[in-house]
Amino acid sequence: MAKILLIEDEGDTAEAITDCLQFANYTVEWVDTAPEGLQRLFIYDYDLVVLDWNIKAESGLDLCADYRRRGGIVPILFVTARDAVQDRVAGLDTGADDYLTKPFSLDELLARVSAILRRPRIAKIFDILQVGNLTLDRKCGLAKVGDKEVVLHAKELALLEFFMRNENQFFTAEELLNRLWSSESDSTEQAVRKCVGRLRQKLDSELEPGYIINVKNLGYKVSKPDANYLPTSD
Repeated sequence: MAKILLIEDEGDTAEAITDCLQFANYTVEWVDTAPEGLQRLFIYDYDLVVLDWNIKAESGLDLCADYRRRGGIVPILFVTARDAVQDRVAGLDTGADDYLTKPFSLDELLARVSAILRRPRIAKIFDILQVGNLTLDRKCGLAKVGDKEVVLHAKELALLEFFMRNENQFFTAEELLNRLWSSESDSTEQAVRKCVGRLRQKLDSELEPGYIINVKNLGYKVSKPDANYLPTSD
């Protein structure tokens, strides 16, 4: 049965939605913050996200936009008290697949969920990923910092795509080895570090150094450059 991620900060609402979906034999995981929801979306596999618009003063709309910008393709159903036409348009334009206005009946929720899950999963991934002025066109394997093209080898492209899909998340050399090099029996953590080093060197420019950050005991991440960043060697 389908696995659903519920991102909702109102306990009573979350409990009612969870009970309803579980009674219909769906598997449900519930989180009450936007950062945790976004993190789970890039770690675990889900068939649908039920997303509240406002989550503890954070914006579900921003989460949706961020997720789609990083290439996320899991369908999203917004649930919100916002019922203005412009809000519905904003939600759909940002990348939501459907929009349900609070208060709603649980029967309608189940009908919307069922309708979304019946749709064929479009096996597309957003072709353009972006972090700051760094862009990656997956379709043609082209990376750019601003208008400057960056020539990358296949493994460097795969590594950059992984980092950009998981912006601001740290990964150790061991984690990268297991995720991206696992099928290569002769690969090592040192090979991973060298690949990251080559990638970082290619991405750094005089105007914007520091897209790849290395922090001891945490690992590597891709993020928007810090104006005060001083590059370090591995």
